[in-house]
Amino acid sequence: MSSFFPVVGGAQVTANNLGRYLTDRGHNVVAFVSPKYWRALGSRRAEFPFKILPMFPAQQSALPRFGEPYLKLQDLYLGFMQRRYKFDVWQSFGAYPTGVSIGHFTHRRNIPHVVRTVGYDIQKDEQIGYGYRLN
Repeated sequence: MSSFFPVVGGAQVTANNLGRYLTDRGHNVVAFVSPKYWRALGSRRAEFPFKILPMFPAQQSALPRFGEPYLKLQDLYLGFMQRRYKFDVWQSFGAYPTGVSIGHFTHRRNIPHVVRTVGYDIQKDEQIGYGYRLN
């Protein structure tokens, strides 16, 4: 996720609730969040019943700028995490850039990937300055 608690919105609440639900049922859940929010949570990460880890840095700014070279570096990081935690499925919150990044990794490895679009990533309104795709 590009953001997580302490920011509170629909995607953050959904990720938290889903993580808790799956953990309560015996699943091993790991949430990857941007390094900024991972640092902001600090010791409060221990309050969650699932592990919270930092995503590969600068996804929001580096993917549009560097494209495939960035994805290849991120794939190395995600591959390390996949080997360590042996995920059965990946879920991303947001089609771009997170869905694209995770999809790049999972597709080539035949790992299931679920994308939850959140709004700003697929919608835009120039009049109010809303949306990731305004550029």
